[in-house]
Amino acid sequence: MDNKVDFIKTLKQHLDETLSKTVAENWIKYLQYAPSLKNASSWMIFSDYCIGDKKKHNDSISIVICPTVDVEFLSREINKFIPNDIKKTRDIKNETLDYLKFPYYFSINFVIEDIKSFHKLYIQNNDKSILFRDVEIIYNSLVSVAQKNDFQESFFKKIKKLREKIKSKNFNTYSYCKILFISFLVAYTAFFITTHTKVNELIWLSDRGQVFDFMDGLCLDFYNQIYYNLLTNKTVLIPMPNPFGIATSKDNKALWYDSLIKLPDYYAGTIASWDLNTNDADDDKHVQVIEKVFADNTNCNIVKINFKDKLFQSGKIDIKSKK
Repeated sequence: MDNKVDFIKTLKQHLDETLSKTVAENWIKYLQYAPSLKNASSWMIFSDYCIGDKKKHNDSISIVICPTVDVEFLSREINKFIPNDIKKTRDIKNETLDYLKFPYYFSINFVIEDIKSFHKLYIQNNDKSILFRDVEIIYNSLVSVAQKNDFQESFFKKIKKLREKIKSKNFNTYSYCKILFISFLVAYTAFFITTHTKVNELIWLSDRGQVFDFMDGLCLDFYNQIYYNLLTNKTVLIPMPNPFGIATSKDNKALWYDSLIKLPDYYAGTIASWDLNTNDADDDKHVQVIEKVFADNTNCNIVKINFKDKLFQSGKIDIKSKK
C-alpha cells in the first residue's frame, strides 16, 4: 500500500458508497416495522466473528442491531428459540430459522475472502514502518488533547505501551491488523446507525476471545476512538451518545449477555462456510440459513470487502430465494 494511503479513510469511502444505497433503504424499512423501532433512541449492537479458520471459505464479521431491551428477558427468548450455537447444531429447527429472521433485528454482515490480505496490504513484507507512522500519528493526536475524556485516557495509556511493543521482533502484526479491522467495522456500523436515526444511547456487546485478548482489549479502545473520530469529522457535528461504551463480563466469568451472541454466531458461521464461487456451503444447516434466513431478507445485509491490486473494494451481496 502506498505510504500516503489512509486505510480507514479509503475503506470508509467505499463503505459509504455501498451502505448509502440499498442498506440505508433497508434500514428505513426496518424502522417502519413497529413504533418501538421508529421511536427508539437507545440501541444495542452485538457481534461475533469467524476469522482465521483455514477450513472455512471466508472470514466473516457479523453485527446485529436492535433497540435496547432487558437483556435477561431477551436472553430467555433467544435461548428458547436458539438453544445452541451453530457449531453444536446438526439440524436447524424451523422455529429457530423463523427467529433468526425476526424483524426486530437488523444485521450487517461483512464477508472477507481472507483477512490476511488486509494484513499484507497494510504491512507489506511485514515492514512495520507504516505501522510505526500510524501509531505515532495517533499518539501525537492524543497528546494534543488538553482535556481527555475517559476513553481517550484509556486509549492514550495503551497507545504508549503499543509504541514500545511494536519495536519487539515478536510483535504480532497480524493480530494487530485483525483487531484494528474489527474495531473499524463495528465503529463504522455504530456510525451508520447514528447517522440514520436518533441515538441517545449505544452499547456494543461483543464476543470475547480474539477481540479482548490482544493488549488488554485494545480493540475496544480503537472502537471508541474511531467512532468518536467518525462523528467529529462530519460536516455537521453529531453528539456522541451518552451512555456510549462496551459491555464487559463480570469478574472475568461467563458473559452475562452470552445468549445474545447466538444470533451473530449463526450469521457469521454460515457466511464463513459459504463458498461464494460455487454458491454452495459446507453443511446442510448452512444452506438452510442461506435459503431460509438470508434470501429475500432486507433486514439481513451482506457486504463483501476485497483487498486487491492495492485497493479496497466493497459491494453488497443480494440473495434471492429459489422460485
